[in-house]
Amino acid sequence: QYALFLWTYKFIMKQDDNCINLLSNVFTQLTPAELNKIPKLEKGHCTLVIQGDENITFKFDVMQRELDIFKGGV
Repeated sequence: QYALFLWTYKFIMKQDDNCINLLSNVFTQLTPAELNKIPKLEKGHCTLVIQGDENITFKFDVMQRELDIFKGGV
């Protein structure tokens, strides 16, 4: 948990509704509106938490080559 505070940029992708309280405790700079968006984020969307600055929610794309390299999962 303490390692999170070492990084300036943190990417948050879709999380379960049950994680909202934990996320609000860890990422105190997130507004209630930003927190409520997290469980509704679609594939390819995330919230970038920037330490000392504002947060940004955006869509990102990956190339087919990246999908091929990192296919699979847990």
